[in-house]
Amino acid sequence: MWCFKFSGANLVNIAVTSNIYPRFPNRYMKTCLIGEGMSAVIGDILQIGMVSIFDDITISSLIYFGFGSFLIAVTMALTYYVSKTPYFQ
Repeated sequence: MWCFKFSGANLVNIAVTSNIYPRFPNRYMKTCLIGEGMSAVIGDILQIGMVSIFDDITISSLIYFGFGSFLIAVTMALTYYVSKTPYFQ
């Protein structure tokens, strides 16, 4: 049953991005798409690194959570900073 929910979420994501993204400038689009792709790669590398370095799943998951929280905080700070630039406005 979960695969249908996951497929539905992907369908909504594809439909929204294919209808909204063409309305933005190419430079903005390129930045968004690179960011989306790199976030998946960074998350996967981080997960593989945590599993391969630490034997204890509790320590591994806490460090993974800490890195994830740090990345979210950095993203929020960068979003605030970028929103003040002339490029964003």
